[in-house]
Amino acid sequence: SMGREFGKANMFDGSEESCWNSQQGTPQWVLMNFPDERKIDSFEITFQGGFVPRIIEVLVGKDATLFTTVVPVDNNETQKFVTNGLSCQMLKLNFPSSTDFYGRIVVYRLDFLVNS
Repeated sequence: SMGREFGKANMFDGSEESCWNSQQGTPQWVLMNFPDERKIDSFEITFQGGFVPRIIEVLVGKDATLFTTVVPVDNNETQKFVTNGLSCQMLKLNFPSSTDFYGRIVVYRLDFLVNS
């Protein structure tokens, strides 16, 4: 198992030194459960180049309905994806495949821009 420095909380700690490092294999995902319904205008995510999903499926609700699919660039830059009209309490970012041969994903930062 991974040490604390690679735990999921590191996506939200604001530090550029820490990250979430997935296990090998596909798919990988991040599941968010908000305390209540949120209107999400966009999300920003920073990957480690070479460990980037080829696509991100934005899934909503308990039934994981596909809201949209976005294509990130394989680099270390913060990337912003607009999700106009997205309103949910449960959100899953699904990463079906990776630029890494072993399917690993590395996320340094994940931030949702929300209007309550």
